[in-house]
Amino acid sequence: MVGTPGAISEEENAARKVFRDWSRNEVFRALPTANPEGKLYLLCVVRRRFPDRYAEAKALAGLAQDQQVSVFSGSVLRKVLASDLIGQFERSACEPLSWPQDPAPKGG
Repeated sequence: MVGTPGAISEEENAARKVFRDWSRNEVFRALPTANPEGKLYLLCVVRRRFPDRYAEAKALAGLAQDQQVSVFSGSVLRKVLASDLIGQFERSACEPLSWPQDPAPKGG
């Protein structure tokens, strides 16, 4: 599948809203029921905003080692292992979620 180059997905826009507006409790309530891709966005939010609770969130997400997720790479949709993405954002502290154009997040 091919997407629109440079376009921000609905999912990324939703993640920005979660990052900016949701409390820690709201994020943790959503984790168990989110789809695998949603769980990854939520884990990034926790990693950036509530790093002291990241290990707990990762366990709550319950993503299997071999769980595949769909991601866009450029404008091409592909399947990758969730564990590979988790490793990437653990090394980078989910830097893409800094989104400097958004106001600072509300309190936790």
